[in-house]
Amino acid sequence: MNWYAVHTRPHCEFKAQAYYSGLGLDSYVPSVPKKGLARARKPSDRKPVVSGYVFVAMDTLDFEQINLNPHTKSIVRRFGKPAVIHQAEIQLMQQYLGERKYALSSQGNLLAMDFTPGQSVFIQSGVLQGKSGSVIEVRNGNLYLFLEALQIQVVVSLENQEVVAA
Repeated sequence: MNWYAVHTRPHCEFKAQAYYSGLGLDSYVPSVPKKGLARARKPSDRKPVVSGYVFVAMDTLDFEQINLNPHTKSIVRRFGKPAVIHQAEIQLMQQYLGERKYALSSQGNLLAMDFTPGQSVFIQSGVLQGKSGSVIEVRNGNLYLFLEALQIQVVVSLENQEVVAA
């Protein structure tokens, strides 16, 4: 699956994202909390990092779906062709902005694993290899886990260890 950057109308990044999500398309607006808001969850509490753009994932580019959105202008082009953005690049952007919910394999490949509080996980590599636990929190590329066998809470860095759902 490839991602494509789409120009949005001024200050319509989150509206464009919501519209594409309503069509069943995966879309992403890189954002950070507005100044003074530590845990901004709603789009109105966040500001786009890349102003004027929304990223949309599609197996094959469908201009009709891109052009249906009233909050967008056009697709970003490179040398006259739509610019393709690879999944790994989007995931790296999410990782850098602290929005990542992905684990890294021991080979450095990103695994699309969405961790949620209460979920049971198994650690496949690293210092805690072979241990299982439940997710307490996911924050900035780290999993906060409760390991029942040891009756302790630990922080697992997803950059150094491979973690999968149990």
